[in-house]
Amino acid sequence: MSRGKHFSEQELLFIKVHCLDKSITEIAQELGRNYWSIHRVMQKMGVAKSHNFSADDDFLIKKLYSHRSAKYIATQLGIDEVAVYNRAKKLGLKKNR
Repeated sequence: MSRGKHFSEQELLFIKVHCLDKSITEIAQELGRNYWSIHRVMQKMGVAKSHNFSADDDFLIKKLYSHRSAKYIATQLGIDEVAVYNRAKKLGLKKNR
């Protein structure tokens, strides 16, 4: 059972049309929806795209990863938490214990 309101046909069409030229964050803001709900719908549609990390993204991950949660960083960047874990691993970062 869904906890939120369902997507209308117009919203689904908007996502299909703009999935390649806008980020998930931009789509979520324009539709007044949560980032994760848009991400989930895009995955079900098979149109979810991977995130291309910029130098600024890498800088933020390097700065925060040792003392902040991956979920916090993901929220700051507007990406998936698993993407943060994978990028941190690729950058050779480790959590402080």
